[in-house]
Amino acid sequence: MDLTVKSTKKYDIFDLHHINRDVYENTKDFKELVSSMMAVGFLPECHINCVKNGGGKLKIKQGHNRFRAAQAANVPVFYMVAKDIASIHHLESGPGKWKPKDYLSSYVKDGVVAYQTIKTYMERTGISLNCTASMFYGQGAGSSNWSKDGTFKSGDFKIKNFIHPNIIADLVLFLKTIGINWAAETPVVSALSKMVFLNIFDSDRFKSKAKAHKHIIEKQRTVSGYLNHIEEIYNYHVKAKSKENLAFLAQQASDGRMNKIFNK
Repeated sequence: MDLTVKSTKKYDIFDLHHINRDVYENTKDFKELVSSMMAVGFLPECHINCVKNGGGKLKIKQGHNRFRAAQAANVPVFYMVAKDIASIHHLESGPGKWKPKDYLSSYVKDGVVAYQTIKTYMERTGISLNCTASMFYGQGAGSSNWSKDGTFKSGDFKIKNFIHPNIIADLVLFLKTIGINWAAETPVVSALSKMVFLNIFDSDRFKSKAKAHKHIIEKQRTVSGYLNHIEEIYNYHVKAKSKENLAFLAQQASDGRMNKIFNK
């Protein structure tokens, strides 16, 4: 096996991997990479890894960003051709490598249904990946536990709950229709998620109150702030005996769920 590091400016001999993450050429990081290559060239020790694709070209398995940056900077690409069985996902795992959004992009391209479901949900609602994946994982929005067992990176992520994220989507989209344009922001979604886990929380009552009294709805800085604000809206113009102590109960229930997870 020839493991020699070679260089070329014949960019057309390479193929990008069909399930590579998206390359964001308008980002600050990419533009800085291009500037660096224009100044010092493509560093041989940071060569890209390729395999023969069977069609006379080299398929890039690792280094797509560097390849595209080299093209933009018009400098030679350093590369190595190897014959290995490591997947693109294995090569890009580890610190400083792919981020969750990159794995999402890749597995969506590869046709993995769970990841396509997540992407569609995010596009429909505007809710972040962390909140979306947490809810489909069966936990409260923003718990982050979905990313810790390795299944999201390996392509084995399983959707455990459809009901909870669908309720949250309904609430967020409703709030947007009445002019609450920030309804998909993480603190709002996290607070709504905590509320929805309460059996006493009536989504229809909240929507009715929010629509009737949208003039009192204001941005808050924290999840705690939104919990209290949701309770205020929910109980607005309600007799004292019918008011619900939602914020305290929602946070208490959330803390209890987290304790169960960490004490397993």
